[in-house]
Amino acid sequence: MADKKKSTPQQETPPPPSGEINNPDFQFVLKALLAVYQPILEEQLNLAKSPEELEKQAQQKPLNAKEEFAQASLFFEKFLTEEVALRMIPSETRQRLGPIENWRWCIHQLRCCFVFGWLVCRGPRTFRAWTLYLYEYWRCVRETLDRPLATSPSEEDRRDFQTLVDALAGAFKPYLADQLASVQSSSEIPDEVLAGKINLAEGREEICAIFERFLTGDAAQALLGREAFSERRTEPNSWFCRCWCLCAMCFGCCLAGTRNLDGVLWCLVYYFRCLNDCAQPLVCDLTGPTGCIKGETDILAGKILQPVVGAAYGFSFGHYVIEVRDGASVLLSGVVIYPNGIGNPDPSLTQGNFAVASGNLGWLDLEKCVIAAGIDIFTSTTFTVTLRVFAGDGSELKPDCVTVFELSLDEVYVKRISTPWSVNFTDPRSPDDRSRPFAPRSRI
Repeated sequence: MADKKKSTPQQETPPPPSGEINNPDFQFVLKALLAVYQPILEEQLNLAKSPEELEKQAQQKPLNAKEEFAQASLFFEKFLTEEVALRMIPSETRQRLGPIENWRWCIHQLRCCFVFGWLVCRGPRTFRAWTLYLYEYWRCVRETLDRPLATSPSEEDRRDFQTLVDALAGAFKPYLADQLASVQSSSEIPDEVLAGKINLAEGREEICAIFERFLTGDAAQALLGREAFSERRTEPNSWFCRCWCLCAMCFGCCLAGTRNLDGVLWCLVYYFRCLNDCAQPLVCDLTGPTGCIKGETDILAGKILQPVVGAAYGFSFGHYVIEVRDGASVLLSGVVIYPNGIGNPDPSLTQGNFAVASGNLGWLDLEKCVIAAGIDIFTSTTFTVTLRVFAGDGSELKPDCVTVFELSLDEVYVKRISTPWSVNFTDPRSPDDRSRPFAPRSRI
């Protein structure tokens, strides 16, 4: 996703909910949500009047993760009807999405997103516990695709689940680092508490950030499966469905932490605001490469590649182009490799044809970058990467996104810059001197 932050339930002075409350669609969704809560509250009230029944339930065997997921699914199935789903989306966004037949698959997966967010915020306090609900979330998504997981998962499914756990681990690490930093700076916390800077919503934004860091392209492919991911990625509304799913996870997490119906209303307010943020027409974001890089050798055989990381998506998304310029601002050709429908490098592609919400936009061929830079590589190892995002009608999003990196020549073997060799490498007009070949350090 782009750097723009979504509306979240932890803002110190959130805007009043009057805009949402006066919205007929919001009122419809709120009534549907409260209707689902009502029998639950009535059941709890009856338990309060019957200590014997309460004791009987307390002695029952606790639910396991699978049973908890199934129970929560029933709750959200009653709430998330197609009409409720339609009313959640801003009216202008509904028109852009087109007939519901084209994106009904997204609604089916939303239930899984709601439940996952609800359960991980309701109970687990460790990463290991999160993975139990991640497994059930994965099973839920596969069932919506009519591809249920076998009791004994195949080797491919096992690899997919390992990918999901690794993605969740990567998303979890910054959260743990922040918690460790807070513990190490505990001397500052009393003043923050006394000043009212820490409230009961503390930490919700960080949890929502875990969801967003987790649901990248690699995780999405593992979640859906290779074939389904390739099919869904070509859907014009796939990027919106991802954003909707993230809002649903955060909404479920918010509901899990509510203590009264006022909290339920506020969770729904922030959920509506989150979906409004999803309705951006075109988005451009470029987060890497930056700094001094040396590339990776295990992406594509025989090549040293550097991933280009960021986002390019939107309702009117058509395609994107990555441009690379050397230190002399010369545009280099043939140095970018774009991903295909399942996110793998395809050297035949000349542009990015699939929306990327947060992940890999392509790869830079570092050997070709050095060769294309030619003699300029000896005066500057700095390269500029520009991401240009285009709508379906050919119009371009402005401004473009730009990042700068430096190539580590200690890791590069320049086999040949040009022929014949030049004695004065800063002046290509100098006489030949074939007796003094360039002495490399290491090989590209």
